[in-house]
Amino acid sequence: MRSNGLARLLGALAISVAASACVIGAPPGFSSGDSWSFPLVGPLEDGVLVTAVFVNDKGPYLFAIDPDAPLSSVDAGLVGELDLYASNAGRYLDEADRGHPTRMAEVKSFRLGNLTVRNRKVFATEVGVFAFNGRQIRGVLGRDVIADSLVFGFDRDAGMGYLATKKGFVVPQGAITIGYDNLAARMESDVLPVSRRLTTASIGGHNYDMHIDLGAVQSQLRPGLWKEAQLSAVPQTGSSIDEFGTRRVTNAAGVAGPITIGALTVPAGEALLPYDDRRWEEQSIDGTIGLGAFRDYGVWADWDREKVLLVRRAPDTAQTIKGRIDRWGSAVLTACAQPGCVDIKLEPSGAPPAEAPGGDVGGPAPTERRRGAVVQITRDPLAKELNLEAVVEAVDASGARVPNLPRLIVTLPTGVDTLTEGLDPSFDGSILRVVDVSPFVRTCPNGGGCIFQLAAP
Repeated sequence: MRSNGLARLLGALAISVAASACVIGAPPGFSSGDSWSFPLVGPLEDGVLVTAVFVNDKGPYLFAIDPDAPLSSVDAGLVGELDLYASNAGRYLDEADRGHPTRMAEVKSFRLGNLTVRNRKVFATEVGVFAFNGRQIRGVLGRDVIADSLVFGFDRDAGMGYLATKKGFVVPQGAITIGYDNLAARMESDVLPVSRRLTTASIGGHNYDMHIDLGAVQSQLRPGLWKEAQLSAVPQTGSSIDEFGTRRVTNAAGVAGPITIGALTVPAGEALLPYDDRRWEEQSIDGTIGLGAFRDYGVWADWDREKVLLVRRAPDTAQTIKGRIDRWGSAVLTACAQPGCVDIKLEPSGAPPAEAPGGDVGGPAPTERRRGAVVQITRDPLAKELNLEAVVEAVDASGARVPNLPRLIVTLPTGVDTLTEGLDPSFDGSILRVVDVSPFVRTCPNGGGCIFQLAAP
């Protein structure tokens, strides 16, 4: 006899599958309308998709978006904090084909942007398993929200994610279309993985069946195919995490030449991790295509028509930067004279320190006080009550981004008004500008505020 928890789990999965298979408009529990939008956190970091979610009207909390997750999830800390009803349920198979028990929690509502989704039974996971790039991720939005009957899209330039019904979706002009076929799960498990979305990718002159994975950044290929695909193996310690929160550590990556997927060409240099999802037969799937392959595009996934549509991103303008910052709907951020309520000053290499006395009798000669480039960040007093995390990039006199210079992440929690940081001399001659801001700040290693660099483009 099945346990009550398992019965509830299978019931929730059955309702989710049935709803997505036959609903043309909004799925059950969705707020009214044919399209919804929600702000993304850190869209210019080219990482996993993250948004802010109110759970039972509490929060907001940061949630990752993973269309491969059969159900959404919240971590056990959130279950306790919000006093959610939770119970034991069935077992799932992780990527290593090992069985794990599940716990389910009942959520009255998720609210993200202008979308409210009510009455969901979700997985309860361990705290911290979905942490990414220094952010505390408290849950995952899965296939019960990113539903089969809807079109899911994201635009990193706008800093927004979207869901739309068939009626509410307008096909973007000039989009590249990638088709795929669904491969249903056939393994024995109480909780089945979502069907794999297989497309053909050409790597090193050979074609491979690759799953389109919009919940992970790096693409993957089975190690036995690396030589044939002409991947150059390099040491790289990393990890991948499946839709249930099981982490797999890797110690190498394969650098590929150009990857062709239909009309899309991913430039040479993409690093692929070893693919080792043992729940699927080896002859069925060769690997995955992750978010990194789509970094230069806005993406729309039309699950019903089995298509992914790509729209090339455009260079930033003052208007797009303003629109991206305005996505938060903050009157303060709109009122500040400087974008993101942050003022930036860059002192080039060789400039004397601002605090140098200069000419003091007995002091060191000015040439001995010269130093590398230094950036000084100052918060606008209008935003003194806000947590601010700004993305800063180097541009030339024409406003074009300077190639090969990394973006800076400036973290200013409430109470921190100024930061000063030394930079590499390669920043000399460039102009620093704020291109995004978020009210969700990461914890700095030494407390207070900090400035750190993203990987160079």
